[in-house]
Amino acid sequence: WLLEHADEDSDGVPGWGVPVAWDAFQDGSTNPPNTEYTIATAVVIKALLDCAEKALFFPPDSIRGLVRKCLIPFLDTRTHSTTGLVGYSFESTDLKYDCYNPSASISGQLQRYAQYERDEKLRSRMTQIADTTMSLLLSSRQIDQNGGWYWSYSVQEKNLPNDLCHALYIVDGIFAYVHNNGKYSNLFDTLAILRHIELFSDPSHTQWYRFPQLRNQANTHPPRTYEVGMALAFVSGHDRGNQRVHGLLRLLNEYKSSNGHFARYPIKFENPRIIAEYESYVRYGAAMAMYRNTDPTLVRNTSS
Repeated sequence: WLLEHADEDSDGVPGWGVPVAWDAFQDGSTNPPNTEYTIATAVVIKALLDCAEKALFFPPDSIRGLVRKCLIPFLDTRTHSTTGLVGYSFESTDLKYDCYNPSASISGQLQRYAQYERDEKLRSRMTQIADTTMSLLLSSRQIDQNGGWYWSYSVQEKNLPNDLCHALYIVDGIFAYVHNNGKYSNLFDTLAILRHIELFSDPSHTQWYRFPQLRNQANTHPPRTYEVGMALAFVSGHDRGNQRVHGLLRLLNEYKSSNGHFARYPIKFENPRIIAEYESYVRYGAAMAMYRNTDPTLVRNTSS
């Protein structure tokens, strides 16, 4: 489906978004349905490259060919914000916002894809964009009470910490960049970056929060389903003892409605509201947990 629906708005620019009109920043500038959003495109590219590397479903070259077409527009600085970060979308009204998570996520995939690119100039341009983003992330990092590295939502909102999913978009992008030997890889303290993620749960990892428990900004609101799913996918690859994985899988039971679907918030907090996008993150997290050899019985009992 993703391969066949890479340009739903028929503007000649491949990428992915949401099928509804959306005013992302609540500033009165509503983007039309199927506008390409950087973070959505980055998430899909990651999935497609995973499939290509494992030769799943389609020939790897056909997948990488589409990924290449999707990445090329991001090499044009006219699609970047004023600070040099890759834009939230290609829409001019969105480019005035300097958001860290979409830029980090797509830059990680630029660095990752560059290893396959045969055109030397294009490959160099891809890594250059990735380097610029990572340099900006290094210069804007903040330090929490545990010495963990983290970032605000945007340059304009320095005091607004990211929720769990958006924090992990940034971390995932950085880790993809580091794993694929980006120029500034050795300047990132990956242990300090992971340390910040610990602030999204209690020490036993049975209680999870939508926002980090910063010293002066504690917010114990529960995470949404897609934050739980994104966290499950991420910690499945970084949790040696599976303690956080098991905690998240058990937490998902609080979101399961009577019809078997997973609601936006725990059932006890609101009447179940099922959002397909959020449930897709649950499937992503469950698949990664299975792939990383978590107890398959526990995963099946939660996600079936």
